[in-house]
Amino acid sequence: MPHVNFQRMTAASVGPGWRQATPEQRKRLQEEYKILLVRTYAPDGQRGSRFAAVVGVVGFIDVPIVALAITLWRTQHPSP
Repeated sequence: MPHVNFQRMTAASVGPGWRQATPEQRKRLQEEYKILLVRTYAPDGQRGSRFAAVVGVVGFIDVPIVALAITLWRTQHPSP
């Protein structure tokens, strides 16, 4: 999960105890917190696989649509 800052999320969840933890404890907390979040919020089994496939297909179809929209309505977007 490249766009999730697990260190920051774990530190916020642990609170003041985060500063007192050793680097090894922090790393272990981070790993366990990541596993907890994935198990809690990711769908399981075949349903999860189907959901991931649908999201992938929709994302694949959406990219050219967004590119076309930007090309057609370039005046609506501020220039860089």
